[in-house]
Amino acid sequence: MTSNRTSAAPPAPVPAAPPLTVFLYSHTHWDREWYLSRNQFQYRLIRTVDEIVEIIEADNSFETFVLDGQTSIIDDYLEIRPERCGKLAELIRAGKLVIGPWYTMPDIFLPDGESLIRNFLFGHRDCARWDAPFPNVGYVPDSFGHIEQLPQLLRGAGIDNFLFSRGLPVEFENRPCFKREFLWRAPNGDAVLAIHLPGAYLNAMFLLSPAERDGEALRERIQAMIDQFRPASHAPDLVLGAHGIDHCWLQRDIPEILDALPKLFPDVRFRHGSLQDYL
Repeated sequence: MTSNRTSAAPPAPVPAAPPLTVFLYSHTHWDREWYLSRNQFQYRLIRTVDEIVEIIEADNSFETFVLDGQTSIIDDYLEIRPERCGKLAELIRAGKLVIGPWYTMPDIFLPDGESLIRNFLFGHRDCARWDAPFPNVGYVPDSFGHIEQLPQLLRGAGIDNFLFSRGLPVEFENRPCFKREFLWRAPNGDAVLAIHLPGAYLNAMFLLSPAERDGEALRERIQAMIDQFRPASHAPDLVLGAHGIDHCWLQRDIPEILDALPKLFPDVRFRHGSLQDYL
């Protein structure tokens, strides 16, 4: 006599959660003219770019710096430092200094559409001039508002995303299920992946030295960033840190910080690079 019972299949294994990756990009947000004159900002820019180049060329783990999504910064620097043209061209070709897609970072609400299109055209021209790829990065870190046709303009420039900080509708952020990534569609139907920069473009500015309190202060700072921004992402295994702020030169100890982070967080992967890498 045989039994009709069959042995139960073993439960399917639960897939392991992907490891958390903290992605950091180093940058400076640069106005050609604002609370200082153009010449005063240009004088400050010289020190900034000189120091960036010095740190990139040193024998350390730091390799990539994002020049605020603009190409005009290079012209402003070389106006005073023309002898560095060859060196900057070498770093741009190697992807160590990242320029574009804009010629100059616009406040989107102020110029008209023709100006924004020409801004992209000048950025495209400059990327070709410096033998750099025109980046698929819709980086607008500090515009105080956005026109509804911007996805159409970005798509026309060959860009399928939009990274921003200001201008998020209040009703979005107040939703209990708010996520920082969403599709933004223009009236003509063109859509881009919009990504709200967590903590604006400065949530990882002025990182603390790993020598301070044996790295505990740095660990606390990064952990707070993870805890604050991870829940509001469609990709909870990825946290973005913007290492920079307005008109500021590069931290000299950032290579030591990048080396220390994996030791302070052995279960977290850290990546440092450009916004193209992050996307």
